[in-house]
Amino acid sequence: MTHRAAAIIDAAAALIRARVEPLGIHVYTHRRHSLNPGQDEMPAISVDMGEDIPGPESTSSFDSLLNLEITGVAALPTEPEVTAEIIRLREEAHIALRADVTLGLPYVVNTLYGGAARPTETESEGELVVRALTSVWIVYYQMSKTDPGG
Repeated sequence: MTHRAAAIIDAAAALIRARVEPLGIHVYTHRRHSLNPGQDEMPAISVDMGEDIPGPESTSSFDSLLNLEITGVAALPTEPEVTAEIIRLREEAHIALRADVTLGLPYVVNTLYGGAARPTETESEGELVVRALTSVWIVYYQMSKTDPGG
Protein backbone atom coordinates (compact mmCIF):
# COMPACT_ATOMS: atom_id res chain seq x y z
CA MET A 1 0.00 0.00 0.00
CA THR A 2 1.36 3.42 -0.95
CA HIS A 3 1.69 5.89 1.90
CA ARG A 4 -0.55 8.90 1.50
CA ALA A 5 2.46 11.24 1.49
CA ALA A 6 3.78 9.52 -1.66
CA ALA A 7 0.35 9.74 -3.30
CA ILE A 8 0.19 13.46 -2.45
CA ILE A 9 3.57 14.06 -4.11
CA ASP A 10 2.42 12.22 -7.24
CA ALA A 11 -0.91 14.10 -7.32
CA ALA A 12 0.77 17.49 -6.96
CA ALA A 13 3.24 16.61 -9.74
CA ALA A 14 0.36 15.51 -12.00
CA LEU A 15 -1.52 18.79 -11.47
CA ILE A 16 1.58 20.84 -12.20
CA ARG A 17 2.48 18.63 -15.19
CA ALA A 18 -0.97 19.09 -16.75
CA ARG A 19 -0.52 22.85 -16.61
CA VAL A 20 3.12 23.26 -17.66
CA GLU A 21 4.06 20.46 -20.03
CA PRO A 22 2.24 22.20 -22.93
CA LEU A 23 4.56 25.16 -22.20
CA GLY A 24 7.67 22.99 -22.64
CA ILE A 25 8.39 22.68 -18.91
CA HIS A 26 9.39 19.27 -17.56
CA VAL A 27 7.99 18.01 -14.24
CA TYR A 28 9.75 15.44 -12.08
CA THR A 29 9.50 14.07 -8.57
CA HIS A 30 12.57 13.95 -6.33
CA ARG A 31 14.92 15.38 -8.97
CA ARG A 32 15.83 18.91 -7.88
CA HIS A 33 19.45 17.99 -7.15
CA SER A 34 20.06 15.82 -10.20
CA LEU A 35 18.70 17.90 -13.08
CA ASN A 36 21.18 18.36 -15.90
CA PRO A 37 21.00 21.32 -18.30
CA GLY A 38 23.07 19.36 -20.82
CA GLN A 39 20.37 16.69 -21.16
CA ASP A 40 17.42 18.88 -22.20
CA GLU A 41 15.81 18.55 -18.75
CA MET A 42 15.21 22.28 -18.20
CA PRO A 43 13.26 24.33 -17.56
CA ALA A 44 11.92 21.97 -14.94
CA ILE A 45 9.89 21.75 -11.78
CA SER A 46 10.68 19.10 -9.19
CA VAL A 47 8.19 18.06 -6.52
CA ASP A 48 9.96 16.82 -3.40
CA MET A 49 8.95 15.72 0.07
CA GLY A 50 9.69 17.99 2.98
CA GLU A 51 8.76 17.53 6.61
CA ASP A 52 5.59 15.61 7.47
CA ILE A 53 4.51 16.55 10.96
CA PRO A 54 1.44 15.84 13.08
CA GLY A 55 -1.34 18.38 12.82
CA PRO A 56 -2.24 20.62 15.74
CA GLU A 57 -3.85 18.73 18.62
CA SER A 58 -6.70 21.21 18.75
CA THR A 59 -7.80 20.36 15.22
CA SER A 60 -9.70 17.20 14.47
CA SER A 61 -10.21 17.75 10.72
CA PHE A 62 -6.73 16.54 9.75
CA ASP A 63 -3.91 14.57 11.20
CA SER A 64 -0.79 15.56 9.30
CA LEU A 65 0.92 18.50 7.61
CA LEU A 66 3.11 17.52 4.68
CA ASN A 67 5.48 20.12 3.29
CA LEU A 68 5.93 19.83 -0.45
CA GLU A 69 9.05 21.49 -1.77
CA ILE A 70 8.35 22.69 -5.31
CA THR A 71 11.58 23.70 -7.05
CA GLY A 72 11.81 25.46 -10.38
CA VAL A 73 15.18 25.05 -12.12
CA ALA A 74 16.28 26.85 -15.26
CA ALA A 75 19.41 27.32 -17.35
CA LEU A 76 19.62 30.35 -19.66
CA PRO A 77 22.38 32.58 -21.09
CA THR A 78 22.07 35.47 -18.59
CA GLU A 79 21.28 35.90 -14.92
CA PRO A 80 18.31 38.25 -15.53
CA GLU A 81 16.79 35.73 -17.97
CA VAL A 82 17.20 32.78 -15.65
CA THR A 83 15.84 34.74 -12.67
CA ALA A 84 12.73 35.72 -14.64
CA GLU A 85 12.29 32.09 -15.69
CA ILE A 86 12.45 30.62 -12.18
CA ILE A 87 9.91 33.19 -11.03
CA ARG A 88 7.65 32.14 -13.92
CA LEU A 89 8.06 28.47 -12.92
CA ARG A 90 7.05 29.34 -9.36
CA GLU A 91 3.97 31.19 -10.63
CA GLU A 92 2.89 28.31 -12.88
CA ALA A 93 3.20 25.79 -10.02
CA HIS A 94 1.27 28.16 -7.75
CA ILE A 95 -1.60 28.42 -10.23
CA ALA A 96 -1.70 24.64 -10.68
CA LEU A 97 -1.75 23.87 -6.95
CA ARG A 98 -4.40 26.48 -6.15
CA ALA A 99 -6.70 25.16 -8.91
CA ASP A 100 -7.58 22.15 -6.73
CA VAL A 101 -6.58 22.52 -3.09
CA THR A 102 -7.47 18.87 -2.44
CA LEU A 103 -5.07 17.75 -5.19
CA GLY A 104 -7.91 15.48 -6.34
CA LEU A 105 -7.50 13.29 -3.24
CA PRO A 106 -10.37 12.63 -0.80
CA TYR A 107 -8.13 12.74 2.27
CA VAL A 108 -6.53 16.10 1.49
CA VAL A 109 -8.27 18.90 3.38
CA ASN A 110 -6.36 21.88 1.98
CA THR A 111 -3.13 22.95 0.30
CA LEU A 112 -1.64 26.27 1.35
CA TYR A 113 1.31 28.32 0.19
CA GLY A 114 4.04 28.29 2.83
CA GLY A 115 6.60 30.71 1.43
CA ALA A 116 9.71 30.50 -0.69
CA ALA A 117 13.42 30.37 -0.12
CA ARG A 118 15.67 32.82 -1.87
CA PRO A 119 16.94 31.59 -5.23
CA THR A 120 20.07 29.49 -5.24
CA GLU A 121 23.33 31.22 -5.94
CA THR A 122 24.08 31.62 -9.60
CA GLU A 123 26.06 28.77 -11.14
CA SER A 124 27.55 28.55 -14.60
CA GLU A 125 27.25 25.41 -16.70
CA GLY A 126 29.20 26.08 -19.87
CA GLU A 127 27.58 29.08 -21.50
CA LEU A 128 24.44 28.83 -19.35
CA VAL A 129 23.54 30.32 -15.99
CA VAL A 130 21.68 27.87 -13.73
CA ARG A 131 19.41 28.87 -10.83
CA ALA A 132 16.71 27.26 -8.74
CA LEU A 133 13.86 28.61 -6.61
CA THR A 134 12.02 26.47 -4.04
CA SER A 135 8.60 27.25 -2.66
CA VAL A 136 6.94 25.29 0.12
CA TRP A 137 3.35 24.10 0.03
CA ILE A 138 1.70 22.74 3.18
CA VAL A 139 -0.73 19.92 2.52
CA TYR A 140 -3.23 19.28 5.29
CA TYR A 141 -4.30 15.66 5.07
CA GLN A 142 -6.03 12.98 7.05
CA MET A 143 -4.11 9.83 7.80
CA SER A 144 -5.95 6.54 7.80
CA LYS A 145 -5.72 4.70 11.09
CA THR A 146 -4.57 1.69 9.06
CA ASP A 147 -1.77 3.48 7.18
CA PRO A 148 1.38 1.45 7.83
CA GLY A 149 3.53 4.56 7.63
CA GLY A 150 1.54 6.71 9.93
